[in-house]
Amino acid sequence: MMDAHDSDVCANVVGKSLEAVRLLSNLGSGNAPDSAYVLAAYDRLTTAAYLLHQIIPWTKEEKQ
Repeated sequence: MMDAHDSDVCANVVGKSLEAVRLLSNLGSGNAPDSAYVLAAYDRLTTAAYLLHQIIPWTKEEKQ
C-alpha cells in the first residue's frame, strides 16, 4: 500500500517524465540545438529514475 510519501514521489516522477516528453517534442524546432533538448530530457528522466528508486527496490539485496 502506498503512503503519502510514495504518492508524492510518484506524482513528482510523472511531472519529470512529462517535462522530458515536452522537451523531446521540441526536437527539430530550431529554438535550441537538439542536443540541448536531449540532454535536458535525459536529466529529467534520470531524476525520475532516482526518485522511483527511493520507493521501489531494484536489486535482490535491496528487496531483503
